[in-house]
Amino acid sequence: MIGGGNTAAMEAVFLANFAEQVFLVHRGSELRADKVMQEKIFSHAKIKCIWNTDVVKILGEQSVQKIILHNKLNKSDSEFLVDGVFIAIGTLPSSHFVEELLELDADGYIKCMNTQTSCKGVFAAGDVVCDSMKQAIYAAGQGALVSQYVEEYIGAR
Repeated sequence: MIGGGNTAAMEAVFLANFAEQVFLVHRGSELRADKVMQEKIFSHAKIKCIWNTDVVKILGEQSVQKIILHNKLNKSDSEFLVDGVFIAIGTLPSSHFVEELLELDADGYIKCMNTQTSCKGVFAAGDVVCDSMKQAIYAAGQGALVSQYVEEYIGAR
C-alpha cells in the first residue's frame, strides 16, 4: 500500500485480512491518518511501515512482481519483491479547464455555496468541489442539488 492518509491506512488494514504481510510505503516520517487509524496500523502484526520512501518503479511481466523503492534519507534505492501494489495517495481536482472562469481554492477545488460557483449560473458538484468528502453518494447528492438549483435558475430568467 502506498500512502499515508486515512484511505491508505484503512485499505492496509483491510488487505491484512488476506495477505501474509502488508507494507505501507510512505514518503514522510509519520502518517497523516487520524489517530484511530494510526493505532490500528501500528498495532497490527501483519502491517509494516516503510518510512521516508518513494516508489520509483513498479515491475513485472504478467503481474506485479517487484517495486523499486528510494529512501529519501539515505538516498539509496532498493528492490522489493511484492505480489501487488495499491496506491492511495490522494487525487487532484480536474478543474483546470475552469480556472480562469471560476474561483478556486489553493488546492484547485472550486469554491461554491450551495453548488453555486463564483460565476452566476455556473454550478458545481462532487469531488471537484470538496476534497474532504470524496464519496460517490456525496457527489450524487450534490448532483441532485445542482439539477434543482439549475432548474430554479433557468425558471427565474
